[in-house]
Amino acid sequence: MRECRQAFFKQDFVMSYETTKSMEFEKRGTGEVIYLLMNKAITIVRDPDWVEDTADWQPVHNTSLRRFRKKTNQGQTPISYGYPVTFNSAEELSTYLEKEIHQPVR
Repeated sequence: MRECRQAFFKQDFVMSYETTKSMEFEKRGTGEVIYLLMNKAITIVRDPDWVEDTADWQPVHNTSLRRFRKKTNQGQTPISYGYPVTFNSAEELSTYLEKEIHQPVR
């Protein structure tokens, strides 16, 4: 996980919150929030408000995604959700963050 954290820091994110299930990172300049889930696979979750063309994406619902909007999934109460992206290595994650995440306007 250390390499994954470094990938976020390298792309000008700050860690704003951490639990046993996830780490919350916020992009300086844009405020975009991305969660790194503590899974076996390297998985980040993107905010539905920042992702375009989600027709082919399957959302994940998780209470750790505390700053994302909520919707009712299978229960009676709304739960936060976002769109996951999985990587094979921290290097893949770093490349994705560099190429796919909006850069602040300077």
